Order: sequence, then structure tokens, then C-alpha cells
Amino acid sequence: MEHHPLKPILLSLTLLLFPLPGAADEPDSITQIPVQGKTGVCYKRLALVGVGGGGAHYVAYRYLDRTWWQGKKLDHIRFINDWSGDTYLNMDKFGHFFSGIALAEGIGGIYAWVGFSPRTSAILGSLTSLGELFLVEMRDGRFDQWGFSIPDFTANVLGAAVPLVHTLFPGTQAVRFKMSYFPSALYRDRARRKASNRPHYESIIDDYEGMTFWMTLDMERLLWHGARSVWPDWLGLGVGVGARGMHGSNKQSKGPNRGYPELLDAQHEIFLALDFNADYLPGSGKIWRRVKSALRFVHLPAPAVRIYPEKTFYLLYF
Repeated sequence: MEHHPLKPILLSLTLLLFPLPGAADEPDSITQIPVQGKTGVCYKRLALVGVGGGGAHYVAYRYLDRTWWQGKKLDHIRFINDWSGDTYLNMDKFGHFFSGIALAEGIGGIYAWVGFSPRTSAILGSLTSLGELFLVEMRDGRFDQWGFSIPDFTANVLGAAVPLVHTLFPGTQAVRFKMSYFPSALYRDRARRKASNRPHYESIIDDYEGMTFWMTLDMERLLWHGARSVWPDWLGLGVGVGARGMHGSNKQSKGPNRGYPELLDAQHEIFLALDFNADYLPGSGKIWRRVKSALRFVHLPAPAVRIYPEKTFYLLYF
């Protein structure tokens, strides 16, 4: 078993959506600031972030100690190498990668608000987010039902590096990573399924079948001049990875209710879709700009085609 990567994602989107006091006129993201930009550190803000961050860290870990880290505590760190995909078809690894990105950019934005340069903010954001995720894995490793997952932490490292790469090499911002979610049948119908002891998901963060992780391309940055002039600025392309059949009958179907032959076998799904750039949504108010900043991590509903395992067209894929 392992922890759920969506909790850091939710925290990161909260950091992007609700700016700290006095941050209303600051850039919405460290990747929007030119690397050469000059800034000055505000030590009052730095102290506020230090005290607030330390307090939030303490409260969060106290909460997780009561609700998450339960079971037999070990006297050593238990390392696991769950590369095989037998658990969640490695969808959790996509979640850890995405968590690293979202947390690094959210925290990096706070460092930018303090007044650090874009380069320094990106470095500190990546290191801080990676440190937090490392502590979570270390704590997982002390319990027999969890374990320090080397693949999970590898995904964290790769994800946390993305905002730094985007800041140091602005051209790479043509490639972004997003997530979409639409509740699966096993979550939507959970009450009835639970009553009849059938497969179901109790929580959204368990519902990997409802999650799709996307790599999107900003065509405005990638196309040559002639094509760029006719391609809509707000329109991009995306490749998505999802999964289905977590409770099916094949060997990769996992969970307490595995082995139901009437359910689909566990397998990945691959999608091609249009992608809408939230930056081009109308409106420019201070709060709305923050909302659009958070929406950069969300693949908005758009036409899509599932190309694997079978072809299916979606007028709007959520």
C-alpha cells in the first residue's frame, strides 16, 4: 500500500488560488517572470512565510499522524520497488509526478512573492517541495503497511524539476502537464455498491479510474510563423493517460474486491485531445487571475479521441 499523491496537488492549487496578503499585484506564476527580472527580498514577508510554513507543516503532520500513518511502526526504513504497475497500473506514479510539479510551482510562487528572483524562487520551490515529499516518503517507510517507494520518489523528483526547467529554459513551457477528473461508475454508485459488498471507491483520491493525466503542447510556441498566424492562440493539443478495470479479473486488477470477471480487465487508456489555454479565458480581475493560474493545471473539457485500447470519439472529454 502507499499514500495518495492527490493531497499535495490540492495543497498546491490552494497556494495558487489564494495568494498571501499583499500579493494581489504579483505575477501569478514564477514561469511568467523573465529570468533576468530584478527583485528585492522583503524580510517581513520572508518571516511570515517561515512562521506560517513551519506552522502549516506541524499541523499537517499532526493530522496525518492521526489519520494516515497508522499500523505497526517499524524500527527501520522499509524500501519498496513497485515498478511493475501491478498496483494502480502505475497511475499513482503519474499522480506523484504531477504532485511534484504543482507543489513546486505553488511554493515557488510564494518565494517570488517574498521577493526572490525568478531563478532563485524556482530553485527554492523545487527543493522545498521535494523536501516535503521526501519527508512523507520517509514517514511512510516507517510503517509496515506503507513503505518508502523508490518509484514514487523518483516521480516526485522528476515532477519537482519541471517548474525549474520551465524557468531556466522558457522555451520548454510549450510543454505543460495537466490533470482532469470525472468520477468513475465505481465512485458515483459507491453507496449501492457498498451496501451489496461490491467493488467501489469510498473517496475521490482513491478513484484512479476517474483520473486522466495529460501532457499538453502550446502550439502557439511550437508552430512556425505562417502556421502560427492562423492557429488560435488559446488552442493546444494534449496526450492523456488514464486507466480502467482496477477491480477486474486479470493479474493487474488490484484492490480488496479484485477478481470480478464481469468488470473490464485493468488496462491503460490513451487519448488525443484539444487543449484550451486557461490564460486566454476572458476577464482580468485579481481573484480571477488567480483562478486562471490554478486552471493551468487542469485539462478543461474538450473534444477527444481514445486511441487505445479501442477508438472512441468524445465530443467533450472531462
